[in-house]
This record gives sequence, structure tokens and C-alpha cells, in this order.
Amino acid sequence: MPPLKDQAKIEAMRRRLYERGRNLQPEGRHELLDEENAVVDSWSLKKPSPDQTVASAVANDPRPGALTTPQLAVIPPVVEPKRKWFHSYRMIILLATLLVFLLVLVGTSIYLLVGSNQISNKNIAINITGPLTVPGGEIMPLQVTLANQNKIPIESVVLIVNYPAGTKSAEDSAKDIFSSRIQLDRINAGETVNVPVKAIMYGEENQAGEIKATIEYRLTGSNGTFYKDATPLAFRITSSPLVIRVDSVKKVSAGQEVTMTLTIQSNASTPLKDVLVTANYPTNFDFTSSDPAPSYRENSWLIKEIPPEKSTTITLKGLIIGKQNEEFRLQFLAGMPQQDNQFIIGSTLAEAEVDFILEQPFINVDLNINNQKGEVVILTTGNKTTVTVNVQNTLVDTLYNMSVEIGLVGNIIIKDSVDVKNGYYDSVRDVIRFQVSGDPSLAQVAPGEVKS
Repeated sequence: MPPLKDQAKIEAMRRRLYERGRNLQPEGRHELLDEENAVVDSWSLKKPSPDQTVASAVANDPRPGALTTPQLAVIPPVVEPKRKWFHSYRMIILLATLLVFLLVLVGTSIYLLVGSNQISNKNIAINITGPLTVPGGEIMPLQVTLANQNKIPIESVVLIVNYPAGTKSAEDSAKDIFSSRIQLDRINAGETVNVPVKAIMYGEENQAGEIKATIEYRLTGSNGTFYKDATPLAFRITSSPLVIRVDSVKKVSAGQEVTMTLTIQSNASTPLKDVLVTANYPTNFDFTSSDPAPSYRENSWLIKEIPPEKSTTITLKGLIIGKQNEEFRLQFLAGMPQQDNQFIIGSTLAEAEVDFILEQPFINVDLNINNQKGEVVILTTGNKTTVTVNVQNTLVDTLYNMSVEIGLVGNIIIKDSVDVKNGYYDSVRDVIRFQVSGDPSLAQVAPGEVKS
């Protein structure tokens, strides 16, 4: 059952409903109008054209009650832009990583090399000092100054000194040195270090040279190696420790033996050891002998020692082959040998050249064998052979005390059958010799005169 309160409300509503004399509000009334509305009761029989839109077909419908054309708002489709490559989160992460790396790299470089608070390469000074001229073969004293003007020390410091070719060690004059590494370990903040260096400089007179110095160092807590170069020290060799002189004739005839005398003079204040002298021969020079004999092949002489201000000589002989007016040159070099090959010059100390010109032979020799001339003459075995030698003076001056020698080569000559007129046969040397003692006409040969 409903609660008593709700029943009381219902009873009160019933009494008001059936109460007499209750004023009721009048309700509004409307009349119905009898109006006709045309309604389309069929579909249009006219087919739209293929290019006709729905809106135009509705607007052109002639039937009564047809729908009017609604006003349509044309909204273009929204085309989403393609996602660009840099919108990719992976590419963004990559670019951000690269940017951070570059910033760290630039910051570290500025911090280490430029930053005034900690260390800068500009605050490290290196300077090399020494004489600007030095005699060849003498010890050259040098000094390298290192200064650390930073606020922190530098570690693992190594001084590197580079020398020109031909430099020898001051401790061992036979040892070649091209560079030296001196370990300094640590240079404190504000500290200056002086490093003495010395070496023996070799070279020709007025030869220029250059010495370079570099330091390598590291920073505490860093594995990177940094460098600082010094301004190179330029110097000049004022005098060579060796001088070569060549004494020889300048004009020779083809087939003539030439004698040359080489004088190697020492200008050094200390003994020069293991001096190597080499000769460069042209193709038309034929080496015959030398005193002393060559140490290697026919063009190298190794001199064990030359005392200070002393000299040694080499006498060289050779035959000249060529044509008239032809010129050629012999070159001689002296220096210190390489450490790994004692017959190759490592540093040239002296150089000399001698020029020759071939002139017309002052004696013309003509050989006839059985009245035949030529490079090849055919002979008959067992028959006697007659050989005539004609010697002509081609100079404009008279020749005196002429001597002629003819060598016999080969085993087909019967030496016991050799018969010489106005001369004699040396069976020991197999040489036929004509001299003034056997032929007085050789005592004086006028210009153009021929002797047989």
C-alpha cells in the first residue's frame, strides 16, 4: 500500500476535480481550412543528360510540387600534407645527437686550445737558437727553449729535432742522424726548459741548411696528442772540410791515354775518417789503372783517414775514345759514406769536374798488310806476311824522338819467324818497338812528314 501521505494527496485532488462551481480556464480553438495542396504523384519521365548534375535536374523539373534546388555549400576536400622526412622522430633524434656531438666537440676544442682559464696552444712557446754559419765538419751547438705559460702542466713532452741530409752524430762521427727524440716528460705551469743539442754538419761550401724543432705533449686525463712547431733555424756552411783538385790535360786525341791526378785536401780541425771518393765516367772513357787501386769496381776509393790539414792523392789513367771536336766530362765526388752502404756517398763534401775536348790526332798511323788496308785482311796459312807501318806528323810543329810500338796478339803468329827492320822484337811482351836508336830518322819528324 502507498504511504498515507500520498493517499492524502490523491484524495485532495479528487475533491477538487468533482467540486462544483470550480472556475476552469477556457481553452483555445482553431478552425480547419479546406485548402488544396498539389502533391507530386509520379516520377519524371525525362532522363537527365550524362553531364547534368542532380541540382540542375531538380531545378528544371516542371511538375507542380517539385522540390526546389537547395543551396549547397561546396567544401573542397581536405588533403593532408605528406609527412616530411625531418618530421620523423628517428631523424629528429639523429639530428639532435649530431648537434650535441658538434657542440661538445667545438666546446672541447675551444676549452683546450683557446680558453684562457685552462690551457691554450698559444701559451706554449718553443724556440731554437744557434749559429747562422758553421764550418763543414765542425760541431754545431744548438739550444731549444720550451716555455709553458698555461695555468696547468703539460704531460708526456717529447722534443723532436730534424736535421738536414749529411748530418752526423756529435758522439759518433760515423753515424748518420736525420732526427732525434728527447723525452722531457713534464713541464709545469709557468716553467721554462732549455735543452742543449749538438750535431756535426757536413756539406759543400756555401751550402744552405735548415734545422726544425717540434714538441709533442698531452694533457692530464686526455689521450690526445698535441703539437707545437718552432720557427726553423736557417744556417750556411762557410767552408767544406774537403777540397778536391784535378790536374789533367784539357785537349786529347782519340785513343790517347790520359793521366789525371786527384788531390783530396782536408780543411777540418779533426781527422776525417772513411772518406769516400767516387768518379762518374762518360761512355767514351775506358778506365785502365789507378794508384791506389779502387776499393769498389773501377770508380770508388775509400780513404780510411785524412789527418787535419793534410791531403791524399789518387792517380787515374784511362783511354779516350771518340770523334774529333767531341766534348766530354769526368765528375768526382768526395764525402761521407752511408751508414748501411760504405760505397754510396751519404753527404757530399766536395765536388770537382774536368772537361776534355777531342782534337785531331797529332800522329796518324797507317797499317798495310801485304799491301792491303782495312779492318779485316785475309792471309794464307804458311806464307810470309809483310807488315808496313806508316806514321805521319799531323801537327804544325816538329816532333822529336818519336817511338812506335806494335803489339802482337793471338796464337796463330809464329814468334820465331818475326823479322824486324830498323827495330827489335820484345818476345817477353810480344811488342815490336821502333826507336831512335834503331831508326835515326825518328829523331826529328817535320810537320806532315811520313815515316815508314
